[in-house]
Amino acid sequence: MTTIATKYPFVGSIDTRQGGRTENQDNAGFVDTPLGLLVVVCDGMGGGPGGRTASLMAVDTILNVISEVSEHTHREDAMRFAIAKANDIIYAKAQETPELRGMGTTVAAILINEDSAVIAHAGDTRIYQLRKGTIVFRSSDHSVVANLVRQNKITEEEARNHPRSNVVTRALGIRPSIEIEFDEVTFHRGDRFVLCSDGVWGMMPQRDLVKSLSQAMGIEELTSSITEEIDHTGQVNGGGHDNLTLAVIDTSFDSVLKKIKKKTLSDITINSNEKETKNNHKAWNIFILLLIIIVAIAIWLIFGHGNYEFKAEKVEGGKNTKGITTTTVKYNAVRSSDCDSSNHYSVCQNNQVIPRQQNEMENPFQDSTIIRGRKQEITRQIKLVVNDLDNLKTIREKNKKKAEDRKRSFVKNVIKPDVNQLRNKVVDEKKKDVKDILNLLNDKRTVLSDKYGQTTNDSKKHIDNIKTKVRGLQN
Repeated sequence: MTTIATKYPFVGSIDTRQGGRTENQDNAGFVDTPLGLLVVVCDGMGGGPGGRTASLMAVDTILNVISEVSEHTHREDAMRFAIAKANDIIYAKAQETPELRGMGTTVAAILINEDSAVIAHAGDTRIYQLRKGTIVFRSSDHSVVANLVRQNKITEEEARNHPRSNVVTRALGIRPSIEIEFDEVTFHRGDRFVLCSDGVWGMMPQRDLVKSLSQAMGIEELTSSITEEIDHTGQVNGGGHDNLTLAVIDTSFDSVLKKIKKKTLSDITINSNEKETKNNHKAWNIFILLLIIIVAIAIWLIFGHGNYEFKAEKVEGGKNTKGITTTTVKYNAVRSSDCDSSNHYSVCQNNQVIPRQQNEMENPFQDSTIIRGRKQEITRQIKLVVNDLDNLKTIREKNKKKAEDRKRSFVKNVIKPDVNQLRNKVVDEKKKDVKDILNLLNDKRTVLSDKYGQTTNDSKKHIDNIKTKVRGLQN
């Protein structure tokens, strides 16, 4: 169980469990962004390591993209871009890696601040808004059985127990583009937002789930008790139950927005006309300003210009002699006040204006942004490789030979390409460490399996050693 630590005035927690499956293909995460608290839950799908990889890539991409946007970005636009980016990355990875073909993931995300909550989802991972034990809002599933419910062919309860209940009609990574459903909702003090994979809502009738989610207890205790209850129920009923992930967010005040206005066609037309009018005024103002500037320059050239002589010189002596060229400016009526040391692009020396060296003019904010972006790329890639190594340990077959052959293929087609991408991103001093990691991957212990086709303890220790070295690549 993880507490959602946030600077925004909300409290929350997340819990995810493997259930009765061989691995947990669910992933969840949260982050404070310039637009509010963002919480994401993804349920992966696909054979082998595909589902887990897809959900991890989706969560990481969405969190990182939205955490970097401007505070003036429209929240729906930010979420649309981030989710589309995640879809592109997952789809491209699946196409270039045979072991991951067919992988995909559902997504449910909420971006909430004092104004309202913006909700985005694709697939059957749900988002609920509860108020005093009743459902105020629930996302609509994108699945085969949900379509049957909307057509009044089956009931909600029949859909929950239907043999095709896990067949979704939308998911990230399956196609080159993805259609996302968006909603914006207001909230009252005491409202509770719930994000959950089908491993949670599929295990009990909706009325029972809402009752459990509406219990009066601490949010961490509530989250943990519900996942424990569902996990226990699954074990009692045979232990083949799905992965389950639950995220809960509580509000402590009324949202600033009291009502969300749905745009009509006439609204859109009016706004478009208003925007066109504003653009016309703006263009006219710019034209007038340029005209004034041109006239001012013409007057200055006719009546007030001086005589300039430009001479390129080499700076001699001192540590800056190598290759530094400056321009000395001579003016026939130079005054000490003409040399303005406050100019960000020049310095004054003996009443001469000398441009600053190039490295002094660099934008430190831009540089730090680039560095931070590179570090985040490395962090994401490290997470991906570590996830690959975890997946490697779970590969099993009927016998030793089949298991080791499959593992060798996974190392060659998935892990090594991901490690090589790290080599292109890390600083030069770390490139030797990447080479060492590739050598360790070639060690026979990497794929070592017992006669039953399961990973040996010696192999697990060796893989864990590789994981440690991979994490050490962080700058």
